[in-house]
Amino acid sequence: MNKAKPTIDTRSGRHYPSRNQTGTALAQEFDEPIDNWVWYRVLRKAEHNRFVDKETRRFILNNSQLGETYPE
Repeated sequence: MNKAKPTIDTRSGRHYPSRNQTGTALAQEFDEPIDNWVWYRVLRKAEHNRFVDKETRRFILNNSQLGETYPE
C-alpha cells in the first residue's frame, strides 16, 4: 500500500491528509464521480498551481509531477 501524500488546496487553504481525500472532497466542484481515480481527474481539470504537496512544499502539476516550490 502506498503512503498517503498530504495535500494543500491553495484556493481554499484547506489541508487534506491524502490526495485521494482531496479528490473526493472536490469531486462535486468538478462534476466528477467518486472512485479510485477521482484525484487525477480533478487535478487535470483544476487551474494551474492549485495544489501543493505538503511534505515537499512544491506545486503538483496537472500531470501529477512536482513543480516549483510553493512561496509561502
